[in-house]
Amino acid sequence: MRKIIFISGLAALLLSCKEHLIPMPAGGTASTDTTYMAPVEAPQQRNVLIEEFTGVSCPQCPEGHQFISGFETTYPGRIIAAGYYPFNIGQADPIQGMTIQDFRTTKATDLGSSFLGGVFFLPCATIDRTPFTGGSYLSDRNQWAGKVADRMQTATPVNMYVTSTYNDATHEATINVKAAFTQAVAKKIMLSVSIIENNIIDAQDFPTYKDPVYNHTHVMRDILTQTYGSPILDAVAKDAGRVYERTFKYTVNTAWKPENCKVIAFISNNENNDKEVAQTAETNLK
Repeated sequence: MRKIIFISGLAALLLSCKEHLIPMPAGGTASTDTTYMAPVEAPQQRNVLIEEFTGVSCPQCPEGHQFISGFETTYPGRIIAAGYYPFNIGQADPIQGMTIQDFRTTKATDLGSSFLGGVFFLPCATIDRTPFTGGSYLSDRNQWAGKVADRMQTATPVNMYVTSTYNDATHEATINVKAAFTQAVAKKIMLSVSIIENNIIDAQDFPTYKDPVYNHTHVMRDILTQTYGSPILDAVAKDAGRVYERTFKYTVNTAWKPENCKVIAFISNNENNDKEVAQTAETNLK
């Protein structure tokens, strides 16, 4: 019996020995990954990912924020949201003379224009990266509720876990992401990990006034993987019981408040015309 356990453990160890270095333009991020087989877990309930494109010069965008807050109340603990501020649409521009922080990022811009088909108005959102009626991945807020309700009932083939520890002295976060497959998955997949920040007090446009002390939530600060997601397990069978883990070392921007930041991790399909999110997890950065 001891020999069998030793051989199995050795095989799992050999499967897991590969490392990756992911270059990041700000601060620097290194990551390592591993994969092995384990007992099959009971499936989790699905968490629903809402990726919202929004802007501080957009008078209608606070209503979009309220929609997401309403979903969080209706489905406690099962809504995970990220707010993207793109460069290529005027309603995301800073408010002249009022804005303190510019939330726009090139990664948010690329996601909207190159990956999700284009951002033509704000607010709009993709929900679990599944198409709405008509085939578009992005829709206005009037279609969000139905899509969220539908996704809540959709089974997930993988359990997701994410943990984070933060070193105040070095401003470095150690983030571990774990995906445990509860059923076989034949499609190519990818992993996405990002950092969002809540409770940022800054200016926001409304239909009849501008609020200089609006509480901005879910602001996407950075994406630690490749912008659209990093391909994983391409050469490994994703059978039930397959576990994949990746650990990131990430230097956090000192302008952010780590106590207000969260880490979002999700697995999504990496096939032509199939970007569906399988499962999402979230944790506090600090």
